Amino acid sequence: KTRPAKFENLAGDMALQMRSSSLPLVRPAYQEGLIFVEFMYGEHPPVKLETILESEGVTSAEFLSKNELPVVFGTIDIDKPLVVDLAKLPHLLIAGSTGSGKSIFLHSIIKSLLTNADEINLKLVLVDPKFVEFSSYNDSKFLMYPVINDVDLSIEMLDQLIDEVERRLRVFKKYGCRDAEEYRKKVKKIPYIVLIIDELADLIKADKKIIEHKLCLLIQKCRAAGIFVIAATQHPSSKVITGDIKANFPAKVAFKVSTHTHSRVILDRNGAERLLGRGDGLFLDDSGVMKRFKGAIGTMTKSEKVFIKKKKPVAPARTRETGSLLANIIKAVNST
Repeated sequence: KTRPAKFENLAGDMALQMRSSSLPLVRPAYQEGLIFVEFMYGEHPPVKLETILESEGVTSAEFLSKNELPVVFGTIDIDKPLVVDLAKLPHLLIAGSTGSGKSIFLHSIIKSLLTNADEINLKLVLVDPKFVEFSSYNDSKFLMYPVINDVDLSIEMLDQLIDEVERRLRVFKKYGCRDAEEYRKKVKKIPYIVLIIDELADLIKADKKIIEHKLCLLIQKCRAAGIFVIAATQHPSSKVITGDIKANFPAKVAFKVSTHTHSRVILDRNGAERLLGRGDGLFLDDSGVMKRFKGAIGTMTKSEKVFIKKKKPVAPARTRETGSLLANIIKAVNST
């Protein structure tokens, strides 16, 4: 019997014999009873987001009828596009060190969602503690709230989304619907809400106990309500990605990380430390199947029209009448 660990131990020798540009990636395929050993030669050509969107017909009505929230990840084996339905994941955890392509990948996800935002009836909630990643989206009409940079405001946002989940589930029960998809078909096309957190580590370090509790509480209940969560970090340590957080994210994406320990935290296996960086990633879906892909790069030339809005969204002021910073926003979304 051949064990994957044997290939891991011989990775350096195999790379030398095969004259590979990096250590090989050992990828067991448990369902097939095979062990794939991938060697990289040369550089993977850049993958353009717009090219995949056009070639795969992601914006077509037929494609949207089969995929609620299509997201372009990139390509497998250079010429095979990897397009994932976020509604089927339904939550995604992303990790990668600086320069691995994590931030570009997040932008590609956002642009994929915004491409069909009108047809889907989509609202985004963007959390950016670093202040620089999501600022360009502040003018988008699809934002549920201006980009959130503050930890206290993030906590209040989580509270409001939890309340929105409970409200939606009560409405679904009233109309005899199991989830948002069934409710949208039978009663009313309520908006899907996608929460994207760029740096989870900053929130966890600021207030670990509260953020972890509220985030896990939201994720456990929000799928049926049509709310989905994407969280990313460049510090995939066990202090940031705790057991509770990890258990609630069925799908993971790992870009290049610094150590095999970080790879095990995000993927439960080695491999991410051997990636090449610059968009070279591993996608582990909810069924446990892992795929290697090259992340797509979205330019601003064709997609920028999606972000334009006549009037910039303004955060409600802290007043007694408002009650909560996000209360008015939730009401406005529910009325659409």
